[in-house]
Amino acid sequence: MLKYIKFFSNMKKLVIVAFLENNNKYSFNALIPSIEQLEKSFDFDIKIFYDFNLIKKFILENKNEYENFFFLFSILTSELLKYKFLISEIKCLEKEIDKNFFIINGGPHIIGKPDSIKFLNSDIGFIDESEITIKELIECFFKKKFNKKNKEEFIGHLKDKKFNNLSLYYDNKVFINKRIKNIDDLNNVRYFSDKYQLYGPIEITRGCFFNCAYCQTPQITAKLVRHRNIENIVEMVKLSIKNNIRDLRFISPDASSYMSLKKNEVNLEKIENLLLSIRKISGNKIKIYFGSFPSEIRPDNISDDLLKIIKKYANNKRIIIGAQSGSDFVLSKIKREHNKEIIFKATSIILRNGFEPHVDFIFGLPFENKEFQIESLRFIEKLVNMGAKIHSHFFMPLPGTILAKSKPLNLENEIVCKIYKLEGTQKMYGEWKKQLQIAEKIFSTF
Repeated sequence: MLKYIKFFSNMKKLVIVAFLENNNKYSFNALIPSIEQLEKSFDFDIKIFYDFNLIKKFILENKNEYENFFFLFSILTSELLKYKFLISEIKCLEKEIDKNFFIINGGPHIIGKPDSIKFLNSDIGFIDESEITIKELIECFFKKKFNKKNKEEFIGHLKDKKFNNLSLYYDNKVFINKRIKNIDDLNNVRYFSDKYQLYGPIEITRGCFFNCAYCQTPQITAKLVRHRNIENIVEMVKLSIKNNIRDLRFISPDASSYMSLKKNEVNLEKIENLLLSIRKISGNKIKIYFGSFPSEIRPDNISDDLLKIIKKYANNKRIIIGAQSGSDFVLSKIKREHNKEIIFKATSIILRNGFEPHVDFIFGLPFENKEFQIESLRFIEKLVNMGAKIHSHFFMPLPGTILAKSKPLNLENEIVCKIYKLEGTQKMYGEWKKQLQIAEKIFSTF
């Protein structure tokens, strides 16, 4: 008995388990370094997994090492049903080993629909940017004394204190606390981690000046646009080079908006200074990709001057622009704030400067009846004949967006046949068929 008591007393109070996948790993590049800052103040472990089965194995093998488990899941709407199943498996293990499991959700879906934590059978949801909130949550957990066998006591405390930026599932009810913006300066958000080997594209801009009807970005960021300064970015580039990262990419809703203060303002000087500064410290050690995934460019911001700068310093051969539709009526309804003539002009400028244009289109938009589908496809064929490639998507009603309650429209058979033909010639690519199936499930679920 004495031996057991000694063993139990050596248990750590908390382990934080993060599940990273291709679709969410970049969000953890900022979240984990934020948590990492608390390691000197509190005694807890961080465990990162890329395979869900290894999480289950870790739980069973380490159930006597920790009193409490925090599980972090960043959830896209397109993967909601998958995560519901994964969380149910975690819940089964919670009953089996009799420990406190806190299922904590974040990501675009939870921000758009905070009460989804009930559907997911989770405990806590981050309903805004979470880099600061996660630190505050962990600090609260350690500073407040709680009954080790009663996790509801902690959830109830968060409810009673009206802890900002959280939704809470407590006593079979969802409580949504106040949402505030607590990140004014993107330079204060640590990015990358040497200790946990987290690297990748560098987030240079967060937020968007526009309010496209299908897009979650302006809802997540409340249209608050923040930029990371060049000095901060250069330090991350140095870290990337140190860790043998050879492809440098950027995260931004619109790469051409870097250091801009308003919509359709392209700060050519700052963009050139950024790319020049990176090239000065990297030489030819790395390849720079600017204006390609995951930082496309709005078609109304494309210009010869911008592309000359990109061509001078970057290595990408393609430029990605978001068109979304070839119908002016549909473009107006989804609040794109440009017409198809702008798309055509941007495509011409991209080709003129020696790049290959890759143009995003969304099928199944709520306003796109047969007439507008045909109009859009004819415009696509026009761009393809010029030399563009088309990246195809299918509309998904995402929570928090203007079109969240809108039903995706089916594609006419003749449209589908023409899409298959374009795909067969390798002029079009994308996962629109998979997205169509997901969209139907989303709409029927919510």
